[in-house]
Amino acid sequence: KLFGLCLIGLAFAASFEVLEEERFQFDQFVSQYNKVYSTAEETAQRLEIFVDNLRFINDHNSKAQNFTVGVNKFADMTNEEFTATYLKKRPANFGEDSPRIEYADSLLANAASSLDWRDSGVVQSVKDQAQCGSCWAFSTVSTVETSNAQKSGKLLSLSEQQLVDCDTSDDGCDGGIQGWAMAWLKKNGGLCLEADYPYTAKDGRCKTTCSKHATISSWAQLKKDSEDDLMKAMQVSTVSVSMDAEGRWFQLYESGVYSGRCGYELDHAVVGVGYGVDNGQDYWTIRNSWGSDWGEEGYFRIASDKGLCG
Repeated sequence: KLFGLCLIGLAFAASFEVLEEERFQFDQFVSQYNKVYSTAEETAQRLEIFVDNLRFINDHNSKAQNFTVGVNKFADMTNEEFTATYLKKRPANFGEDSPRIEYADSLLANAASSLDWRDSGVVQSVKDQAQCGSCWAFSTVSTVETSNAQKSGKLLSLSEQQLVDCDTSDDGCDGGIQGWAMAWLKKNGGLCLEADYPYTAKDGRCKTTCSKHATISSWAQLKKDSEDDLMKAMQVSTVSVSMDAEGRWFQLYESGVYSGRCGYELDHAVVGVGYGVDNGQDYWTIRNSWGSDWGEEGYFRIASDKGLCG
C-alpha cells in the first residue's frame, strides 16, 4: 500500500514588503484563476506566497535558460504544499514483480529524428487530476486510450475515476502504480467511458453498472534507467512514465526544454508521447495531467540523454 502525504497548512509572517506592481499581479492572478480565500489572513498568506514565487520566476527568467517558468494556477502554493497535494512517493519495491519486455535494437536503428503520437490522432486531450493524487490513473488510462485507438481506429475518452474507485491494489487519491493498475485492468476486463463514469477528483464507491469499452491483453515494464529502451518503445506507442517532479521549476514550468534541478525519487506519473530536438538539445515530449492551462498546453518537454528526474 502507498501512504499519501498530508496537505501542509503554512502560516506566513510578514517577511518582506509587497510592491504595488506585485499586488496588482496577484489581483490579476486571483481573477484569472477564480481564486477564493476564506479569510483576510489567508488572502495575506497567499499574497506572500505568490510574491515569493513571482520573484523566483523573474529571477529564473532573467538568466539564459533552456526553459521558462511563469505564473500559473499553482503560483499561490508553496512547493511543499504543491508536492503534498499533487505528488505521491512510490514504494521501494516499485515494479519488482512486473513482467519485462525488451524491444529489438532495429527499432532504435530505424528511429526517426523526431516523433509525436499526437500527430497520428491517437492521444486524447489533456485532462486535469485536480487536487487528488491520481496521476497514476491518468497515466495508465492515457496509454490505454492510445493503444485502443491504434487497434480500433477510435479514440475514446476512458474513465480515470473507475481506477480510482475500483482498483483496490492502488490507493486512489493517495497514490498508485501504473503497473498495478494495468494488471487490474487485464484481470477485470477493461475500462468504461469517461462519460459513463465521470471524474470527481476524490475517492468514491466502485460502480459496476457501466459497460467496458477497452481492455488490454498484456503490459510490461521497460529496463530501468534506459532511455534507449524508452526510445524503442516509443516507436510502437506512447509510454507510461514515472518521474521525480518536485521543485518549483516544475511546479511553475511554462515552456521550453526542462533541465531544472530534480531528484530520482519517483513521485509522479506522466505519459511519453514523442521526442525531438530544440536548438541542439534532445528532448522527450510528455503529457501531464494538470490541465491544458499548465505548461505547453498541458505538456512539457524534458531534456533526454541526461537521465533527468529518474
